[in-house]
Amino acid sequence: MTRLKAHIYRSFTQENGSGGNTAAIVHNNALTQEQMMDAAQHLDVSETAFIDHFANKTKYGAYRVLYYTRNGSRVPLCGHATLAAGKEIFSDEGFANQGNCPLHYESEDGNETETIIKKEYDGRIFYRHDISPHRKYLDSSDIINSLEVDMSSVDYNFNPIERNHVAFIALTEQGFNALPTQPDSKVLKRILQNADLIGTHIFMLCNAESDLVARTRNFSPVVGIDEENATGSDTAMLTKELLEQDLLPPEKSIEQKYIQGENMNQSFGVLYTQMRKDGIWAGGRVSDDGMKKFNLQ
Repeated sequence: MTRLKAHIYRSFTQENGSGGNTAAIVHNNALTQEQMMDAAQHLDVSETAFIDHFANKTKYGAYRVLYYTRNGSRVPLCGHATLAAGKEIFSDEGFANQGNCPLHYESEDGNETETIIKKEYDGRIFYRHDISPHRKYLDSSDIINSLEVDMSSVDYNFNPIERNHVAFIALTEQGFNALPTQPDSKVLKRILQNADLIGTHIFMLCNAESDLVARTRNFSPVVGIDEENATGSDTAMLTKELLEQDLLPPEKSIEQKYIQGENMNQSFGVLYTQMRKDGIWAGGRVSDDGMKKFNLQ
């Protein structure tokens, strides 16, 4: 029997520390793949990050990370679990006073890829999200119908597109507010699978007076998530797409703020992206929810 402990965090929280998306951090002390899968299933949060320190990269070294979902599936990169890993790493004595840390993960093609996690002066944590140039326009009608709204709800200022098997679709304010609290996930899952998609990021653009770029909702029933309240990777891709479609206002061109999942009681997330010379960074606040100890067979 192996005794393990996990640190539980909530990423992309609101300023008062509420809301956000829960992730677990486990220090990977030579755990096998089967043990990591079992641990992720036991912890039962959307993603668990297994981090491993190695000391041949910088003065203080770097970290490798592997991500597993609650059903034991492996994913290449998870935004909210990366922020949780950053919170854990920056509490380490070596990195406590450092502004950034290299983080290595395994990309979809199986190669080791490096990103950077960065701690801001106000305590927020950001990571650089490398975005594939691949994109294609899509017919959003089936997805729109499965969400129980009609095509008159679509904001045609934005061209619906697909990036990394996620559909991005803009609605008018009236259409966005008309979305059901809980869409039929079985119907949406079937529509997404038929289109070779894993999820859809639905949003409405906010006016110039708002500090928000957009209000968003994210549905990923194909991977077992009926609705997510904070999705860093999709928010980073949305920022890139708004930039490419010339829909990002100049006053919001440096840092962008989004709210996701407002219908999910008080658990909605607040996400930020930043456009820097080396790419788009996603980040936000992280709250500490304490430790959990458990046994693996």
